[in-house]
Amino acid sequence: VIRSTVIPGTTEEIILPALEEESHMKAGKDFFLAYSSERIAEGKAFEEFAYMPTVVAGINSESAKRAKELLSVVCKTEIITASCIKVVETSKVFENVQRDVNIAMVQEFARFCEAIGIDTFEVVNVANTHKRVKLLTPGPGVGGYCIPNAYYYIEPKAKEAGVSLDILKLCRHKNEMLPETIVDMLDGQAKSAGKELKNM
Repeated sequence: VIRSTVIPGTTEEIILPALEEESHMKAGKDFFLAYSSERIAEGKAFEEFAYMPTVVAGINSESAKRAKELLSVVCKTEIITASCIKVVETSKVFENVQRDVNIAMVQEFARFCEAIGIDTFEVVNVANTHKRVKLLTPGPGVGGYCIPNAYYYIEPKAKEAGVSLDILKLCRHKNEMLPETIVDMLDGQAKSAGKELKNM
């Protein structure tokens, strides 16, 4: 069972042939292969592995069945079988890209609120009283390994397919520039107080 976040298609296009070549066995007959996306946050691995709904797919129905049986040893909640591995691979990347986009969006909201002189956190709290709105709060950017790299997992496939991902690319760029933006903001505040940031 492959668990790592991968470029969609990796399990069947790269891992499967490599396993068959090295083992001299036939996938789906001599051995079984499945993919189940990892959905755990740092510091909550065991809890989320056990209680987060898990999605799995196999190269054939028997692979999916066996993977589900294996995962059920640890997973105490729903295990969903998807139609194919690429669906699960892609959904995992989309989950992370969505977080990246949401973070970029709230950073833009923060700049806007600052410019018109209102409290971003209050605006977010008020907006979140709407049951279908779930804005994040602004912070220093995107942390961890997975989310900052998520866009780059789908970019190669998008290029192959001739699909433009301009909005996702822009959000990724905005988040990559955020540390520089924050330093510029701090520098501006320091100068307005008659100080130099580098001397603080």
